[in-house]
Amino acid sequence: MDDNKPFEFSAEQRSEILRTALTVEAAQKSLPVESQENLDQIIERVGFLLSPGSMAVAGPLSRVESRYKNVKQWKHIKGTLIHVDRETTSGRAILVIATEPTKDYPLGQEIVRTNSTEWDDIAKNLARTAARRIGENVLLRVAIENTGNARKPTVRVLHDISFRGADTRLFDQNGNYVPQQVRWDALGPMNGQFDTSKLATFQPR
Repeated sequence: MDDNKPFEFSAEQRSEILRTALTVEAAQKSLPVESQENLDQIIERVGFLLSPGSMAVAGPLSRVESRYKNVKQWKHIKGTLIHVDRETTSGRAILVIATEPTKDYPLGQEIVRTNSTEWDDIAKNLARTAARRIGENVLLRVAIENTGNARKPTVRVLHDISFRGADTRLFDQNGNYVPQQVRWDALGPMNGQFDTSKLATFQPR
């Protein structure tokens, strides 16, 4: 956008504004003949939201964009959710996933962290939901993010979870989840000991 030119909506923007206004109008169940004034107000309001004078759209969109600015790549992790804790030093939730053994995770368990649950509502909701659904098969959407730290240049951050039903192998005959042994001895750096003194039970309030 050229700030030196008078602002004008493009034909595409005008069409989108009208579609949005008509959608809102239809949701309010107003008759077209009786609602022209209301429709005018909706069009004007939607138009203002998309204008350079409004921060209502720019602010939220900027926050969404900044959320992913450090993402290097995306990956999926498939397995069973067996444990949820909180890392006291960072406020991140720690999810332990039972997976198929791999070269990087020979014991078949992986750790994935959320963003800090102390300031990130999305991370808090992910952790809260996960803590209530331990024992379920899951598909995780994980970002490999650049940290800017030479000692640890990237970190894996959980962004979304798809729950795929209970892993029936981990429940008793009464339908109660049987807690699984977490291999903290192999979940730390270089498959070494994880420092559990930094963990606290995540409370799914």
